[in-house]
Amino acid sequence: MVDEVPGIVASRERIAAWLTIAQAGDEFVYASRMVRLPVRSPGAEVVRGLVRTGMVFAYQRRIPGRSEWNYFIKRSTKPLSPPAPVRPRLSAAVESVADDEVDTVNAVMAQLSRAARFRLPCPTDAQLARRAGIAADRVPAILKMMTVAAMIRVHAAPAPTLRFVTIVDTNERTGVAV
Repeated sequence: MVDEVPGIVASRERIAAWLTIAQAGDEFVYASRMVRLPVRSPGAEVVRGLVRTGMVFAYQRRIPGRSEWNYFIKRSTKPLSPPAPVRPRLSAAVESVADDEVDTVNAVMAQLSRAARFRLPCPTDAQLARRAGIAADRVPAILKMMTVAAMIRVHAAPAPTLRFVTIVDTNERTGVAV
């Protein structure tokens, strides 16, 4: 008794679906009970391409006691897609912010926020240094760091402070000295 349907050639989609789940050594009947495989069938073209790439091995078996053949493909061990290239892991030197820098930024931000909340003129570098308890020469670098971190925006203003500051989170602005 023969249980295959005669004259069926699997479609491209069916072969592709099988190929995605097939393990090495799995077999698939892509054409059943045929006297001769149609050369121009899409399924046969796909199989020939897979054989050329080494993805499968193709062979046929005669059905015992008949003049018909079943056409098989057997999955090889070749992976479906080439392995992803191994790229060197990129790394950058990350400078950690020291605890004292965080404390310094917080202290300066507190002074700027207070001035902005009460619309007071922006403190000078010397005033910020004294009130925050840091050296006056560190204030420009701290203000630059806060600007780069998008914590504040510094705008030009007339003397004596030469600036006014907008606190980004609250959109409050220090006053301008007159």
